[in-house]
Amino acid sequence: MQLSFTAAFSWLVFIVSAVAYSIESGSVSVNGNKAFDIVPDSEDVHRVVLESVREKVALSVVLKGNVAEKPHQLNFVFTDNNGLDYATYPSFDTTKKTATSSILVNKIPPALLSQERVFVYIIAADASQKKGQNLYTLLAELVPSESLRASVNYKKPLRLGALPEIHHQFNEDPQTVKPIVPLIFSAIAVALFFVLIGSWFTLVGKSLFVANEGIPFKGGFLTTIALIEFTFVKYYLGATIFTTIFYTAILAGPALVFGSKALKALTKQRTVIEAST
Repeated sequence: MQLSFTAAFSWLVFIVSAVAYSIESGSVSVNGNKAFDIVPDSEDVHRVVLESVREKVALSVVLKGNVAEKPHQLNFVFTDNNGLDYATYPSFDTTKKTATSSILVNKIPPALLSQERVFVYIIAADASQKKGQNLYTLLAELVPSESLRASVNYKKPLRLGALPEIHHQFNEDPQTVKPIVPLIFSAIAVALFFVLIGSWFTLVGKSLFVANEGIPFKGGFLTTIALIEFTFVKYYLGATIFTTIFYTAILAGPALVFGSKALKALTKQRTVIEAST
């Protein structure tokens, strides 16, 4: 009974090992020259020193296990073991069960090349595999030389934390004309308003303010004109252009309506006066 249990356990171990992904052999080369062979289940980690960004690193790994076809996930991962990862996607020969990839050093992210060591892992995984049967194994360590790290000229990006104090420099208020200039323009605008009233009074005489059907339009027109004049006076004295445009747009409509009616009434009055004389 004990013998049969031992035999069954041995067969189970054999089946699991046959199904699980593992490394049979492999190699790491630099510029076409083999640097070392990958020894499965070895505790020793081989290191390769990188001297230039023009060098080419080649990886070749022979898998064993259930590899009748390419694993669903197959990557060589370059990492600093601290969150910086860069994955490559090797080609896979189903006949030889071999994953191969070559990469120029200048294709490795500068953030990794600025580190003292770059770890290279292989990942072989498939959804059909059970937990523990996928492969994640360290293959080698790449050691960028000091000259290589200096040539990368990588600057670590700013993260959250204390930053230098920001000092705001506000521009001075733009220079404007002397106060006497807007006062002169305001006086001219007011004078033109009285010139308008005077010219009307000259044309129609005292009948300008005679109470008739046109008096509301005359009063409304003169009022809107006075308000427009007042708006421009405020602009000359310092109001913003947007405020001036806003109030002028509001007053423009009533001024046109009252002006049209008032001018028609004045024309009618003038016709009557000329006919009576």
